Amino acid sequence: MNDVTAIWQELEQWILVNAPELHETLQPGASDQEIVQLEQQLGVTLPEDYKTFLQICDGQSDESEAGFYGGELLSVQSVESKWDRRKKQLDSNAFEGISSEPDQGIRADWWNPHWIPFTYDEGGNHLCLDLEPADGGTNGQVITWWHDTSDREVRFPSFTVWLERVLNGVETGEIVFDREEYNALVDAEDLA
Repeated sequence: MNDVTAIWQELEQWILVNAPELHETLQPGASDQEIVQLEQQLGVTLPEDYKTFLQICDGQSDESEAGFYGGELLSVQSVESKWDRRKKQLDSNAFEGISSEPDQGIRADWWNPHWIPFTYDEGGNHLCLDLEPADGGTNGQVITWWHDTSDREVRFPSFTVWLERVLNGVETGEIVFDREEYNALVDAEDLA
């Protein structure tokens, strides 16, 4: 399955039945105009699969207490806000002289304005869409960005593959909604 709409419909149904408190935080889709404005603000063209997703679900409400897989699922407004914060740090030379230790296919930058955050874990960390990969990388690959460590990992080749992983994970029990410790979708093995 590689259709974002179909994947999301199945995943949303699972969330509705198994994690209604998470479902309550999901927002209706963003408008085409909001998505275009986001692209203009960030100076990028977002991958089509991610734009399709935003048209269906504009992330979670800002006051969400339940988390998605990888943290809060960011809305268009939150993507812009989190990105803008990092961009201001970059422009003020806060990252000057430091680099990351990336997987092959990721630039060795500490932060790059072509890394578009789509989750946030309240600890300052993100899953990002990498729209400027290094040699061997794939445009739109999902990478980790840790605010306090230099590791940068390629987690998935695209947003669609990430979303499909979440769906497959909840269907097989590899990903569960943990109400006790995380109040979020997490890898079941992390609870052991």
